[in-house]
Amino acid sequence: MKRRKFTALILTLSLTAAGLVRAQAPASGRAGEAANDLDTLNDKTLMAELASRGLSDLLSRAFEVNKVPQQERDSMSTLMALRELSDPAKSMSASRRQALIASVVNGISAALPTISDARTLMAQAAVLIQNAIEPDVTTIEYWGENAATQRRLKPIVETVDKMLARAAELADKGRAEAERKLGANRNDDRLVKDWTDWDNLFTSANFTRQMAQYDAVLALDRKNEQRAKIADAAITYLKDFDNAGSGVQVVVRNRMAKLNMAKFDYPAAKELFNLVITGKDIAPPPTPFQQYEARYFSVVCDVESKSLDAAAKGFAELQEWQTKNLPQDKDVQAWLSAIVPMMKYRIHMAEKAAAKPDSEEAKKAEDAAVATLTKLSEERPDLRSIISEQLVQRLASTADIKTLNPLMLTALLQKGIQETSRPAKEQASEEDLNHAIAAAQELMSRKADPQITPQMVDNAAIYVPAFQERLGKKVEAASAFLDYVEKIHTTPQNTELAFNRAANLILELQKSAGTTQPAELTTQASSDTQPADPGAVMALYERLLPIAINQFGHKELALDYGNRLRKNEKFPEAIKYYRMVPKEDRTYLPARYYEMIAMTMLLDQKGPDKKPLLQGPAREALVGNVLKTSDEVRILAAAAMKSGTANEQTRQKMRLAGVMLTSAQIAATEQKDPKKVIESLADFDATAASLPNEDVLLTEALKLRVRAFMDSQQYNQASDALVKLIEKSGGQKGSDIVLTLLQKLNQDFDKAQAAGDQAQMKSLINDRAKLSGFLVKWASENPSADVKKYTYRYMVYDAETKRLAGMFETEPAQREKELRAAMEAFENLLSPQNAALYRQTLDDTRKADGFPDPLVVLGIGLTQFELKSYSAARDSLGRLLTNRKLGTAHRHLIDPKTGEARDEDNEPYWEASYKYLKARAEVAKAKPDDANARKDLEAAQTELKREYVREGARGVGGDKWHAAFEELRKEITPDFDPTKLATGATQPVAQSP
Repeated sequence: MKRRKFTALILTLSLTAAGLVRAQAPASGRAGEAANDLDTLNDKTLMAELASRGLSDLLSRAFEVNKVPQQERDSMSTLMALRELSDPAKSMSASRRQALIASVVNGISAALPTISDARTLMAQAAVLIQNAIEPDVTTIEYWGENAATQRRLKPIVETVDKMLARAAELADKGRAEAERKLGANRNDDRLVKDWTDWDNLFTSANFTRQMAQYDAVLALDRKNEQRAKIADAAITYLKDFDNAGSGVQVVVRNRMAKLNMAKFDYPAAKELFNLVITGKDIAPPPTPFQQYEARYFSVVCDVESKSLDAAAKGFAELQEWQTKNLPQDKDVQAWLSAIVPMMKYRIHMAEKAAAKPDSEEAKKAEDAAVATLTKLSEERPDLRSIISEQLVQRLASTADIKTLNPLMLTALLQKGIQETSRPAKEQASEEDLNHAIAAAQELMSRKADPQITPQMVDNAAIYVPAFQERLGKKVEAASAFLDYVEKIHTTPQNTELAFNRAANLILELQKSAGTTQPAELTTQASSDTQPADPGAVMALYERLLPIAINQFGHKELALDYGNRLRKNEKFPEAIKYYRMVPKEDRTYLPARYYEMIAMTMLLDQKGPDKKPLLQGPAREALVGNVLKTSDEVRILAAAAMKSGTANEQTRQKMRLAGVMLTSAQIAATEQKDPKKVIESLADFDATAASLPNEDVLLTEALKLRVRAFMDSQQYNQASDALVKLIEKSGGQKGSDIVLTLLQKLNQDFDKAQAAGDQAQMKSLINDRAKLSGFLVKWASENPSADVKKYTYRYMVYDAETKRLAGMFETEPAQREKELRAAMEAFENLLSPQNAALYRQTLDDTRKADGFPDPLVVLGIGLTQFELKSYSAARDSLGRLLTNRKLGTAHRHLIDPKTGEARDEDNEPYWEASYKYLKARAEVAKAKPDDANARKDLEAAQTELKREYVREGARGVGGDKWHAAFEELRKEITPDFDPTKLATGATQPVAQSP
């Protein structure tokens, strides 16, 4: 609203041609009648009336009913655009305004030859002058000329000139026809009035056209020779109105003065302005606003002619005069608050131009100019776009952002804001938006600069993501919105806006990336979003969650964030967020359950010294919390099962199974109470029955039970527990459970080894030996054929147990003895009789490939390696890896307590891969002169490099074998640096022969 008032005052001051049209053009009586009674209109007039009223639906219907040609439709549509353009109650963006103007200009230009109504043309010209020409002319007058505004203005001025010329032509024909009808009837008042109306219309059209020549001159480049010719012709015409009888003498003198100024005849311009200022020989006398116009542009003449002393003196006198003579009301003062700084700015820039380049005077003048516009921009937000446009037009597209002053940076920022205000279907300027982003980031980086206010930094920070979003960079935009919330958050409104926009963008990105999104933040997502990188989207979502929870109170998201923290092994933080979930929230039960899991994991977490992170009273307190929480979960889950659906009952049974396992684990590891372990698992088998991960759950429980019986030296009970599970599960399934159990014992052994716990290592080896020996004897002597057929598999477990026992024996002679016994056990498994037993466990596809049992071949190869039979180990392990019998570097597993899937290092693969490559290196070392050994070593070097390329510098070997691979790399490929692979500076890897 303020902007429209400001424009209106400018127009009042200059008394525009549009105003003259409205004042002098006679109204059509017939049009007035039509406004009151649409039924009396003919079809063409009716459609014009509908268009002028903006009744688009009725107009479209009229087009169809009357089968109106497209050219006429375009002409009528132009009236609709004119109506929208001139509607003072309608707020529109700069881009919409320009689109409407272009539509009007194109429509009128095409329809002009067919238009036969002079009054309509005059009215249309008035709308274009007031709404399309005057704003740009005013900009040039008060800010100085710039090419962009002139390019925009020129086609509109040319169109209006054609319209006014056509209106004058039609008015002249109307006048001639009226004169013919008048003939000898000179006393007929009606005919006299008709002739007078046409004569006034003809005069008004020509007068308005000549007044508008000033606009045509300003639309031309300063070097264009036509400027002076057009200005002189207009001055010659207007001189006829420079008399007291015209009623427009002041207006004409100010316009002639401006025409002289536009053709750079500043003395002539000042002479005419001075006549208005003094009021000499003028009737009626000039109004204060007309005098102010003359005074203001007289100073402009001094600025443009580089008469800077005269400009400074005249400007001071102008400010003193306005204080005494112009009204003190709010609108006038608002107008003055804009145009006075404009003049200050122009004077300072003229001072800079007059000073030596790069001098202190030039810098001082530029700083003053910048300070003036900075203050104006802050005080008058409605003028920011025009300030920015002027500054940007003076800025080279190649200018270095880092060298620009804050005002220029703000101008570039504002240009970007204009681009984002375009309708979504319009193409925004990518160049302008990128410049705006760079300018905004530069403003933010200079926040310590006293010329850059906190508000400027805030504006820059909130608009960077808006620009990125308009460019389609939604990941970057969401990240920048979050940056605002986390780092800037100057204003609550912008902080909330940034959070909401980030949330919406992230949800759109999740949809395009195919990732899960919580119902709590669900919103409508754009249907045209392109697939985004899931990893980047997940990182954004994980940034959003703590902000949503902590700053905006979305406690319902605490469970989701706690789960993510837990999976990233940030257990204390996860526990904190689980506890944020309110008791009345639907996620309270799962939050308590996962809090219990996180606390258990925290108990297991080790520090760099391989010792538990939590010890002493803190550990005891956490154990108490685990047990307390598990009791609460047990009660809540049991209650939920009573009223839940089948799916809900399954979910709660899984939680109850997890509670039992947790209680048993605490009893085993923290309370050292085997009896309590067994009690905790009393009803476990029934609870786990029919659950999706039943086998995994039973295996975990079996491990705890068997270990509890062994810790209490109840070996028979341990064997019975194992046998009962096998028998209950049956054949293959029971055997698989035992295999998983023994693998769990291996994992426990690995943990003990990593912690350097020799006693625990020895205990676990003994446990496995007792179990595997028992299984071989029990299965081989069992009367059940279904049990007996798994004797072979238990023999494999037993041979592997012997190998592990030998590996970790510290006394050399005993170590070799046990390893030889393991080798004998493995080789016995390759006998024809045992090979036949092995084939009975295979399906038809695996029988057909004829490959021996991979576990046996692996056991032989690893045992050979420990016995330092490197050549044999190379052949055994190489056979496995070449035939891909050990799988890939990673295995997909399910957590028994949470049911969550995870990837885990395939340690047998990594162990075999390492020892295979190491064995080849050892063979080459033992045979330095052997060409085949050297060739094999080169192939091993290539294969090692491939592993690094495939898995990355930190991925090779997994957690357990990475250090060993690093030692091997330094030994056989010392010049290969895998850390450079991450930067794309990959080193060539030769192909193996």
